[in-house]
Amino acid sequence: MFTQIDAAARLIEERVLKRTTSQNTLLGQINILALPSQGHISVNYRKDRPEDGDIVDSHKKGEQVCHELHSFTVLRNERVPRPAHSRRAAAGRRRAALDVALAQGPVRGHKHAARALYAFHGIPYATAPTGRDKFKAPLPPPTWEELFDASNNFILCPQNFGGMPYEEQCLIVNVFVPENTSIGIDPPKSVLVIIHGGSFFVGFGNMGLPYDLVEKDIIVVTLNYRLDVHGFLCLNTVNAPGNAALKDQLAALKWVKHNVQAFGGNPDDITVLGYSAGAFTAELLMLSPAADGLFRRVILESGSVKSTWLDPKGRDTAKVIASANGASDVENITRLEDFYLGLSYSELLALQTYDKLLSKFLPCLENEEDDSIITVSPHAILQSGNYSKLPLLTGYTDGEGLIFYDDRERIMAEMNENFSSHLPPNFLSYVAIDEAEAIDMLKSFYFDENTITEDSIRNFTDYFSDSTFIYGIVESARLHALNSASVYLYEFTYEAFEHLQSEPTGLGSTHCTQSFLIHNEGMLAPTTYLNENDLIVQRRLVEMWNNFIKFSEPTRQGDPDYWEPLNPENMNYLVIDLEVRNRSFPIPERLKLWDKIMKGSDTPDNASGLNLNLDIMLRIYIPTQEVNNALMTPPESQCPWAAMTTYNLVARMLFCVNTH
Repeated sequence: MFTQIDAAARLIEERVLKRTTSQNTLLGQINILALPSQGHISVNYRKDRPEDGDIVDSHKKGEQVCHELHSFTVLRNERVPRPAHSRRAAAGRRRAALDVALAQGPVRGHKHAARALYAFHGIPYATAPTGRDKFKAPLPPPTWEELFDASNNFILCPQNFGGMPYEEQCLIVNVFVPENTSIGIDPPKSVLVIIHGGSFFVGFGNMGLPYDLVEKDIIVVTLNYRLDVHGFLCLNTVNAPGNAALKDQLAALKWVKHNVQAFGGNPDDITVLGYSAGAFTAELLMLSPAADGLFRRVILESGSVKSTWLDPKGRDTAKVIASANGASDVENITRLEDFYLGLSYSELLALQTYDKLLSKFLPCLENEEDDSIITVSPHAILQSGNYSKLPLLTGYTDGEGLIFYDDRERIMAEMNENFSSHLPPNFLSYVAIDEAEAIDMLKSFYFDENTITEDSIRNFTDYFSDSTFIYGIVESARLHALNSASVYLYEFTYEAFEHLQSEPTGLGSTHCTQSFLIHNEGMLAPTTYLNENDLIVQRRLVEMWNNFIKFSEPTRQGDPDYWEPLNPENMNYLVIDLEVRNRSFPIPERLKLWDKIMKGSDTPDNASGLNLNLDIMLRIYIPTQEVNNALMTPPESQCPWAAMTTYNLVARMLFCVNTH
């Protein structure tokens, strides 16, 4: 995701020669968004970062950067004309501000300088807990009596994001309302809630904004949530139960449900969209009973719960990181918990590490509590069909693995020395066959047992595309379709931003390219430099996403490029490029290999393979006798649901065992 930003900044440096000193400074601020694609790096705490008590004061820097960014955005919009579809003739004089009455208090939004919309920034949807409660679910939002000026568009949750200022009370939403909205008079509008990506350790709601969708009469809401250790420390204890970030997202969705009508939105017509890591959490919420009724359709861009991003051993991860940072007796859960509870926000940031472009702290399975989000394996839920079947639009780019391209020399050297060093995250907790056999199969299939070099770049890209993204996305779509959900699967192959890319053309469309085209405003969006073909593809994407958000289908019957719902029998999908094409069975040989590794069979629904996979996953941390006892116990005596299949019977029984 971050390579495009870096390339955009480089291009600006090359092309915009007559810029002022202040603009040069601003570009330096933007360029810090491009994080290095290095694996397993400990990001040390910056000594010039303000201490927690100075967080609010440090926000002045963010306001200054944001003001400069806004000025720069207006400047670039003046240099490069917008496509005709995004212009609107002003019907008389438009007001500069829009006031809305919320239960929390009155709020004022402001007219965007260049687009036909009002923006409400920084509205608190919850209060972040502090002290010894800081890893728990969020608290209710604050209230106020005076008019709340919703103009602060630079609020970040604690993160190591190039020295950018952050603040502890960061749980906010940003609401974007079409300019022509007559609240209380017009029919309520469809609503889109966006969950940002960022590998679970960086990001914020305003990274990328789909203003074109707002101008198509959709209310758009973006949100912040706690990140990294703050959002994903998982000890399965009272004080650190896990998945605080998911509980933030749930609180934001409840806020939207209760408040969006005040902005002219329809609380019964909400779509959730997630990209990259945000797609993973959006699908988790789709599967969670805690989110039932809060939204009615889902869009997933380059991410899925069938990726191996859920940590089956979150407590062990926390032990390793605590021990590496001076904690003693980490096997004692009380002392382990006290170690994390005793650290300030700044000290917690000093722990931040990431591996294979993911935070070390990831979503996990929680104990069964009143506020739990996910307590059962997403795979088991998908197999059981016991969740709300919502219309789903999901897909991937054909070159997802290009996100690793810039760091290819180091990665190739490490893979040649030890191929296992670059298996997918948590891979060995998910495979259904012998570990050594799985590794041999991958090396043989993708690299023919040869040394991995620049000549292997196509296979290198395919390996990371399939292992990290594509297999999980396609398998998730198939399982949803088997459960009779209305699913639209796409493969995005258009190589946009060719003049911005560091990688050569012909290797595919890199990770989240479709997201950059749709979320085409904000700090992640180099829209100034879209060429004519980029604009053609962008308009098509916006139109299809608009249709899905409003009508639950991206195209209409009778359209020449009609996009049919996924049939799991022939795995039909839409290829999106300069032209669109309907195809069946995406990358069949590659996905057949992953079926064999992940299920123990290369057939789509081999029950024994699925049972073996689940059994292997759970025996990692459940004593064998407990598993055997569970297998002999009827599921209804342990859990409130009945088994539907042999696989489901095993899954239900095993997941009801206390796994920690």
